[in-house]
Amino acid sequence: IQGYGLTETVGPICISKPTNKRLPYSVGAPTSNNECEIRDKDENGVGILWVRGHQVFNGYLNNDEVNATVFDEKGFFNTGDMMYMDKNGELHFAGRKKQVIVLDSGKNVYPDELEALFMDIDGVKNVAVFEHKVGDKTVAYGVFQVEPGMTMEKLSAAVAEANKKVASYKWVTHFAMTTEDLPLTSTQKVKHHIVRQNLINGKYPDRHE
Repeated sequence: IQGYGLTETVGPICISKPTNKRLPYSVGAPTSNNECEIRDKDENGVGILWVRGHQVFNGYLNNDEVNATVFDEKGFFNTGDMMYMDKNGELHFAGRKKQVIVLDSGKNVYPDELEALFMDIDGVKNVAVFEHKVGDKTVAYGVFQVEPGMTMEKLSAAVAEANKKVASYKWVTHFAMTTEDLPLTSTQKVKHHIVRQNLINGKYPDRHE
């Protein structure tokens, strides 16, 4: 069973049901007395999730300026998360709006999808995928935290094989490798902006570009 929620929804606002036949990684449909809308969808049906209901908070304390930007006139709250809905009416998480990679072609790439794919590679302990410039080209760039003994040759072969599971425009062909721990938040999420800055500063010299 998987669910989805925010601090602003006081716990899960969507929960999947084990009795339903559903596609993998569904976070389910809204719980009772809650509503979800997906807005500004792209060609793949991925858009921003807005929520309204009994579980949604009333706003940030003493911050009317921010509240005016995250709530609409109907009382829906902008989660900032990208979702799509499957044929069963259940939601699937694609990534955070602020982390979406927009390629030069205009196509969107969602880091969460690729990171989940690469975490299945033997020897990979963690990974961060983010938007980066290589020359004059905008790419989805990966930094892999690997176990000692992993070689760039082995990692390159494994990444190339994993890439085959997604559309070619999503392929990660530029990446770096390190045995050092990637910086994490208190909830054990990778700090992508720090990893990217470390890359720019030359902290990860073992690269495939």
